[in-house]
Amino acid sequence: MKEQLERIVHEIPYNTFRPTMEKSGKTCPMQLGGDCIYQNRLLGQALRRDGYKTGFLRTVSYDKILHVATVGMDGDELFYLDPFIMHTDPIPLTHVLKRGKPYLVKAFPKSGKHGNKIMVKPTGKKSFDVSLFWVTPRSYVPVRAYPFSLDGMKDTLPSSSESAKEKPPKRRITLRIPVENGDVVHLNLNYGTGLMDIAAYDAFGGSATIQQKDDPGLFDSQFMKISEAIHLQPHRIREAFYSSLNLCLQNLE
Repeated sequence: MKEQLERIVHEIPYNTFRPTMEKSGKTCPMQLGGDCIYQNRLLGQALRRDGYKTGFLRTVSYDKILHVATVGMDGDELFYLDPFIMHTDPIPLTHVLKRGKPYLVKAFPKSGKHGNKIMVKPTGKKSFDVSLFWVTPRSYVPVRAYPFSLDGMKDTLPSSSESAKEKPPKRRITLRIPVENGDVVHLNLNYGTGLMDIAAYDAFGGSATIQQKDDPGLFDSQFMKISEAIHLQPHRIREAFYSSLNLCLQNLE
């Protein structure tokens, strides 16, 4: 399962715009990835191709955002797999629930023992919370928490149109990718200005942002690195971003 999870985390990045594009009948290149539903759909397919059984968990985070995750089954053992939160080690859910104690794994951005952390905390015999802790220079900050119950496990995932309907409007469109050195890079397009920026986050809590308007040359060079990392030409990335921007602005009217 680790192989399949790693492949999805590295090859199918998270983005905020696929549901809106698919709902409107637009094509979004596979290299740009998708939301958590899209990531888990591809993960489930990869696991089943390799002989694993799967189920899917659906929840609403404590800050009211729809989220899904995959449960991989190896015999009687269940494993929690969640490419959205960018962990690459399957979480032994059967063991965690039986033990009844919190379980920690690393997630991107990461380097050695440093980086983001995921905590799975049992809340009952079949229920648990999954929390993402973002690394800062001084500590870890909880940024998202999801309550799950195995009683709610399904064979199928919600549709992309349902995802587009339930997720609240955002002020920007984002593509997020983990890169070779363990950092996480965000390519953002602002609704208000129509301009892009690139933000990079490292495993030690450091961050840097390059604004398209402030340093076009540096921005273009970093944009090209993103293009190379996801194997998609720069003009196709821009086309998808600005097409999605137009759709999002129409939806806000």
